[in-house]
Amino acid sequence: MLSSAPGTLMTVNASTGPVLTAQISRRRISWNASSMAPCSMMPSSAACVSAAPLLDSFAPIMKGARTSWRDTEVISPRWGSAELYDSSWQSVRIDGGKIDFLNLRAAKIIDLQISDCIIDELDLGGANVTRLALKNCRIGTLDLQQATLKDVDLRTSDFRTLNGVGSMSGAIIDDYQMSLLAPIFAAHLGITVA
Repeated sequence: MLSSAPGTLMTVNASTGPVLTAQISRRRISWNASSMAPCSMMPSSAACVSAAPLLDSFAPIMKGARTSWRDTEVISPRWGSAELYDSSWQSVRIDGGKIDFLNLRAAKIIDLQISDCIIDELDLGGANVTRLALKNCRIGTLDLQQATLKDVDLRTSDFRTLNGVGSMSGAIIDDYQMSLLAPIFAAHLGITVA
């Protein structure tokens, strides 16, 4: 990571040069797609975060819709509202931190691991998710409505509210989670437990 000017963070990929510029202020981080090199897998107007760790980032409002995150590690983020809907995630790891609202609605996710993180609301509605692991996370609300899941490991994580139980095909849960979710599954299937 380079600091190119006060209040500006530039993430650099060693093989392709600068790929992301972020304006940092006390209130928000906003990504500047017009000054970035395009990602090879995304439309030319998309921003890309690639091959660079993002350490101890703080953003009350983080706007990153339609961005691409690839081969990246995010360590101890403190994000308020992370608006990352319709984005692409490949081989990304988020470790630690607290995120109030992580909006990954309609995202395309391949190999994402989130560990030891507190997330008040995780929105995966309409997302296409392949190999997501939530390890030792505490999640307030998990929204899976209309998501397509494959190998989504929810074991070892706690969540208070689950929306979209009908979209849980492809999720992996443990015995304890199954016992907690049994009444929700029964209600969804129209089963009366007496």
